[in-house]
Amino acid sequence: KTYWVSNSLKGKKRILVAPTQNLVLQCAKNYGAKPFYQDSKDVSNSDEFIVTTYKSLRALSKKINLSQYLGFIDEAHNFTKSATSKFLLATMTEVLELLSTFEKYFLLTATPVYTKDEALNIHTIKIKQESVIKKTVTFVKYEDSVKTIYELTTKSKENNNQWAIYLNNTNESGTLGRIQAAVSEQNVPCINSTKKLEEQYKKIAIDGDMSAYDGIISTSVLSEGTSITKHSNEMDIYIIG
Repeated sequence: KTYWVSNSLKGKKRILVAPTQNLVLQCAKNYGAKPFYQDSKDVSNSDEFIVTTYKSLRALSKKINLSQYLGFIDEAHNFTKSATSKFLLATMTEVLELLSTFEKYFLLTATPVYTKDEALNIHTIKIKQESVIKKTVTFVKYEDSVKTIYELTTKSKENNNQWAIYLNNTNESGTLGRIQAAVSEQNVPCINSTKKLEEQYKKIAIDGDMSAYDGIISTSVLSEGTSITKHSNEMDIYIIG
């Protein structure tokens, strides 16, 4: 989606609105967009391609004339009734209020949208492409989650596969700490929202570079749209709970 907005619409003034700073920085780096977010506010009407967060769109609207721009709202499935998190409602309502101020606006998502607000009267364009990636889903029943994770990640490494553990827990004195201890023989960083200023986090979540690691342990920041570059034949994802 971002590649299309960046490369197929050159010569058009456009703004991509993404949910997180990670995606803003990634887009700025990969596609040369001008970033506008909490720590970077140097933009003007002369900028052709701007990328900003949901949260910063209101502030951006006070610095430039949105009516001169095409607006692209990325990860638009976040706005559906089935996916919206309560803490985002105020921010997302602001985004919806500003849609009509763009020259035209487009909602982008690669996630199936099962519900949408009919009041938006959205004309939907579906672009389908068959996946070339083989995906297998396995349900694992266990008595000891830590022991099971140790066995599974050890098998991943033996198969030369990188892996990621998806765990919504940042308490290193609890389950997270026990899992970290279980995989301590491998090179495994832990990323979450409290570590966004760390270089290790930026390398993985913004640059998408996992080349130095056997696997990672991550909270829901793993599902924020971040692109992780493929560094092994297969990627094993372990979702706990």
